[in-house]
Amino acid sequence: MGKFERLKLEYGTSEMPGRRGYMEDAMCVETWCEKGEVGSNADAKSQQFALLAVCDGHGDNGVVSKFIASNVSSVVRECISKIENSSEADITRTDYWSGIWHAACLQLDLKLKQEEMITGGSTAVIALITEHEIVVANVGDSRCILIPSRDGLRKSTVVTALSEDHKPSLPNERARIVNAGFQMKTIHKVVMNENNQLAVSRSFGDFDYKANDQLQASDQSVISIAEVRVHQRDSSKDLFLFLACDGIWDVMKNHEVMDFVQQQIEIKAETSFNTILPDVADVLLQECLRRESRDNMSCILINLQPRPNTTTMSSHSSMAPKALHF
Repeated sequence: MGKFERLKLEYGTSEMPGRRGYMEDAMCVETWCEKGEVGSNADAKSQQFALLAVCDGHGDNGVVSKFIASNVSSVVRECISKIENSSEADITRTDYWSGIWHAACLQLDLKLKQEEMITGGSTAVIALITEHEIVVANVGDSRCILIPSRDGLRKSTVVTALSEDHKPSLPNERARIVNAGFQMKTIHKVVMNENNQLAVSRSFGDFDYKANDQLQASDQSVISIAEVRVHQRDSSKDLFLFLACDGIWDVMKNHEVMDFVQQQIEIKAETSFNTILPDVADVLLQECLRRESRDNMSCILINLQPRPNTTTMSSHSSMAPKALHF
């Protein structure tokens, strides 16, 4: 179980190929510091960032997902460092971060395209966390939810979705796909031909769906532009952040994940204190397997209200080692 003291968070990860004989998912956990308050003119102390990502690859045994997981942190950091005096502009925090992620995702896709023999693609849901904000960038149909505290009077809680699945059936996505000259199946897939169909409308890679020379990158049938949501951290309400690929969401709804996590945290609190987050993540994936999920499964469970005296791992670049492999 990893912990970032300054950011007041700890995390656990879990992954399994599930009923498939191969694994195409990849995850990333990184942290770094930037001088001053990013997005302002402050010359104050350095600001720490934690970046946690789940990448769900398809069509290439995980080549693209591993590339994104390995490069997203450095690319985002480079894009952040290029922004100077941004607070002088009359923009919202969402606009500020959307600009950074727009540049970062296009740069990632460009770097990926320069690699040899890229035939597949990958979705990615990424949480960038500071002391004050949670910035979620989503490309595709992986998902991030915020689970609130239910202490005191909060016995009835409502889960908050911090991303939207990019499916071809969404009106805006569908319109872009059709305008780019591609067809739609009734099962909501982007169709190039009978042998090439894609169930997501945004992804990294999948360059056969981005080959219209008459269109900008943002107008292709499949795009790598992230949808960005910014959440101001609230220690009185925010409890867990949960990121997962669609292998989980195929068989569990947002509120079911929330209820399951809260229940398992209570069950394991006394017996597995120092490994509780990866243990709960493991059990959740086992439950998804029991519900007959047929996809690879990967998830990251983040505690936004860590208790003292838990095991601390390196706060530079660390992946929690505990994971299921079937």
